[in-house]
Amino acid sequence: MRTIYIFLYSVLLILACGSDEIPTPTETKPNYFPDAIGSTWVYRSLDGIQWTWSIKEEKTIEDFVYLYIETSPTLALYHCDYLLPNFLRSSENQILFNIRDRIDYYIHNKLPEHVKEEFSGLDVKVEINPISFPELLFLEIPITTNKQSEIYNIKIDGNFILQDLVLLKIPFEVHIKINCEVIGERSVDTPVGEFDRAYQLEYQIDTINTVFSDEKSTKLKQTIWFVPYVGIVKIEDERGVLELIEYQVQ
Repeated sequence: MRTIYIFLYSVLLILACGSDEIPTPTETKPNYFPDAIGSTWVYRSLDGIQWTWSIKEEKTIEDFVYLYIETSPTLALYHCDYLLPNFLRSSENQILFNIRDRIDYYIHNKLPEHVKEEFSGLDVKVEINPISFPELLFLEIPITTNKQSEIYNIKIDGNFILQDLVLLKIPFEVHIKINCEVIGERSVDTPVGEFDRAYQLEYQIDTINTVFSDEKSTKLKQTIWFVPYVGIVKIEDERGVLELIEYQVQ
């Protein structure tokens, strides 16, 4: 028995001596899609328009905790873009966007233009029927090359109200569908430098507006270059090009 006690004491003594050693610090990386509060990205278009995308705080929306991203100046004044939203959250293998504010902006500001031409001089207001807004699935991790998927699909209906008169209602429906294809992994050159590992993602945004029986559809294709641990570094579509010119990931 005495021998066992001596053995245990020796083991504890060795462990105690080793506890004074300073562990080697390990380098930590930001998340695959950087989402720490304080992270900032600055973009510029080819025509010189510049704006900042900054993660400011957490906000709870419909029982989910999102990161609020402030755009300065307001992105909606530049163009209505579903793929650069004001709210995002990360799950274990997904990056999800809440784009309700973008949809609301489109319906209340862009859609009425279709009827204002026909009812010139009349006040037009928008009434939306209750609906649950889905999340946009921006990324699935790991990213799979050549994968095609539907990442957003929503139908919204309501009425245009003319001159605040309930009897003067014009029904409408908006159908927005977004598909994504992972083209591949390649290098991309930006004003902040060249990134060897960038994923090229192509998004097809289809919007169908139906007012009375008049149906109008628009299609927009966007190409996004995403760099792991950095974020979105370039966006290109028929409206022009946005490039990352400065960033700080916390």
